[in-house]
Amino acid sequence: MKKLIVSVSILTFFLIGSGLASASSILINGSAEYKDLTGWTAAGGYMAGEIGGVDGDGWAFQLNLGQDGAYLSQTGTTGLTPGYEFELSGYYYTDAYDYGSAEIIFYDASNGILQSYSLTVSTWPTPWQSFELTDAIVPEGAAYWEVKLVANKNQAYGNYADVHWDALSLTSSAVPIPTTILLLGSGIFGLAGLRRRLKK
Repeated sequence: MKKLIVSVSILTFFLIGSGLASASSILINGSAEYKDLTGWTAAGGYMAGEIGGVDGDGWAFQLNLGQDGAYLSQTGTTGLTPGYEFELSGYYYTDAYDYGSAEIIFYDASNGILQSYSLTVSTWPTPWQSFELTDAIVPEGAAYWEVKLVANKNQAYGNYADVHWDALSLTSSAVPIPTTILLLGSGIFGLAGLRRRLKK
């Protein structure tokens, strides 16, 4: 009986741990560590520049005199397990009146959008701030994902947007199933109670 309780306990902690374990980023050049746009596609004026990023290497992605709606994007197939959760995190700052958005988009094999998630960011006049886009669940039939960083401008204050990004990370991990964990936990207590009764 004791061995059974121990086995169930180990299984419970394994399931919890597998869901909470941190994963490595699947982005290429997420912190402009290559000091260029390696891994990314740019449209409208993005570049990697030496502008005093937050991760110590002095480099970050920036938009200098870029167009409203300019973006930086990266696509991939790593981590595409249906039901897994994608999380995009990092740092950003925006100049006066500008704002941006971080997006995770899942596509099917015909390049159709299956599901998209987005988060609007704006920091003025505050400097670098962190962001997290979570709960982006991989849908059935997903063939590839896209991370998109968009810069927007309030047209009342000019024609150019200025948004900066650094220390970007994209992870994919299994989502813990609360019901399963609860049942396993209940089973442990039930077995412990049964053991006490048998002892009496």
